[in-house]
Amino acid sequence: MVEKKTAITVIGNSGIILLKLQSLKECDFNDLMNSSGLEEMDFYPAIGYLLNEGKIALDSTGNSIRVRLKWL
Repeated sequence: MVEKKTAITVIGNSGIILLKLQSLKECDFNDLMNSSGLEEMDFYPAIGYLLNEGKIALDSTGNSIRVRLKWL
């Protein structure tokens, strides 16, 4: 059974993603997931939270998805 993520866990994991993006400004979605060190089950809720809060944007370029900080 999959354990439900708490809001604190999701927000904490989103901080990890934001720290990575602050240094990179923009990153390929898969590269960001790999470099964050988060498992998929932790990464996806954190990305969803950041999208919902308007902190990041996703852009489609060719065959890949780019993640960028929205306030840039």
